[in-house]
Amino acid sequence: MEALDTVMLDKTGTVTRGAWRLQDIIPFGDVTREKALALASGLEQGASHPIALELLREARERHIRPERVAVVQAEENG
Repeated sequence: MEALDTVMLDKTGTVTRGAWRLQDIIPFGDVTREKALALASGLEQGASHPIALELLREARERHIRPERVAVVQAEENG
């Protein structure tokens, strides 16, 4: 182990529990907290990442219907 100089971890739940909790929604402009959550949860529909699941859970708990999103283009950053 003395020669070990780099450790890489997968941040998608392999090492962590992935028990995310939404703490706050800080809207801007004319966007309300409810609208921001509706938009965010709409973008995350169909995703399985822990943060996406938390946004969807929070929207359900608050009885907020996710916005319909026509096109989502996801990109991985290297």
